[in-house]
Amino acid sequence: MAPTKIPTATISRARYIHYWRNAKECFEGMKDAALAERWHLTALNGVHCVIAAADALLIHTAGLRCKSKDHLDVFTLLDQYVDDPDASKMLKHSISVVRRKSDIEYRAKRVSETDAHQLIKQVERFYEWVRAKIRQ
Repeated sequence: MAPTKIPTATISRARYIHYWRNAKECFEGMKDAALAERWHLTALNGVHCVIAAADALLIHTAGLRCKSKDHLDVFTLLDQYVDDPDASKMLKHSISVVRRKSDIEYRAKRVSETDAHQLIKQVERFYEWVRAKIRQ
């Protein structure tokens, strides 16, 4: 059986900047929330930063936007289109963050300070890598 094709849309590479601005805003929100010791908000902003940064990188690199309902599919596409020796390692950080999205958004369990700081480190690594790739 052939693998399922991930739905995408062609988009002008110049549009990456809109997604990057969203990523940057979420990154700054994550940092601000951490300073205020608002761990749940820290984690939410971190997850959304990674999603927006991944979209920005895919658009910048391939002129494609992932239209899949599964947020993890964008990382499969990035693995196909981003030519970088660090890509595999960076994508692992981002996937780890996004896999926690449902738990962070919908479970009644609070995000601990320790969990928030671990997530921040992963988000920072991915965000800085994307920033270097798109030269921002």
